[in-house]
This record gives sequence, structure tokens and C-alpha cells, in this order.
Amino acid sequence: MKIIITESQLRLLKESDEMVDGYNLSKIKKAIKIMTKLSSSFGEYIPLEFKLYGYEIKRGGGLKAMVLYIDVNSEDGVYDTMSGNWYEIGQELMDLFRMMGIRDEKFMDPLYDFKFNKRPLYNIVKV
Repeated sequence: MKIIITESQLRLLKESDEMVDGYNLSKIKKAIKIMTKLSSSFGEYIPLEFKLYGYEIKRGGGLKAMVLYIDVNSEDGVYDTMSGNWYEIGQELMDLFRMMGIRDEKFMDPLYDFKFNKRPLYNIVKV
């Protein structure tokens, strides 16, 4: 019996394993899309549209952390980074990462940092 995989199925398989320096970028993107569906629960009066704008991996002191630059409202491009809800949204993202198997809360691994804005950023990988 021969299994035939179409080109689109092969692309989906490859995308599901998109790893960057030990971080599963595909699952990160999926978690961020899920946040769009949950956005009404954060007390915002407008629907938020979360989209991964770019990322960078910072190293220091023997640790590495992936910094995720998340565009929240694609209409205006720049969003208020001092919103009181960012901590709550960051915690929700961490819970999603844990449920999707890309974060271990017990060992705090891997490390993530979130930046909720979209500005001209340098030295990051745009997605």
C-alpha cells in the first residue's frame, strides 16, 4: 500500500514543525490567533486582532528568551503599550503555550517576552 501526500498536505506538515532555535513558531502563531477569539474577555471595547509581527531571540547570562512582537490592532499600526490589560493578556498567552505543549510552567522553560506594538523595529525577524 502506497501513501500519497499532496503538496498542500506536505506544506502543512512542514509548517507544523517550524522550529526556530528550539521554539515552535507554528504553535506560537496558532496560540496568537486563538487570542483574537478571546479578546472580548479582556475588557477592551474594540475587537483586538492579534498577529505576530516579528520576533528576536535574546541571550544573556546563560539564558535565552524569545521576544514576540505582536501587532494588536492592524488598523492603526501602533497600539498603546501601557494598557493595563497587557499583563493579563501575556498570562493568557502563557497559559495557551502551556496547553499547547510549548511551555513548561514548572521549569519556566522556554522563556518568552511579549511586546504588544507595531513600530519600525530593527534586528528582528519579521514573519
